[in-house]
Amino acid sequence: MILNLHQQGLTVSAISRETGIDRKTVRKYIERGLGHAPQAAAQQG
Repeated sequence: MILNLHQQGLTVSAISRETGIDRKTVRKYIERGLGHAPQAAAQQG
């Protein structure tokens, strides 16, 4: 999802606002080429 938004031209800040994920985390996933952030621990349990 993150990579899709990035490919659409959204900025890191815009992706962060859209997904609720921290900007630094969004940047990390874009740099590593990962499109999905892991689920939050609170959502798993």
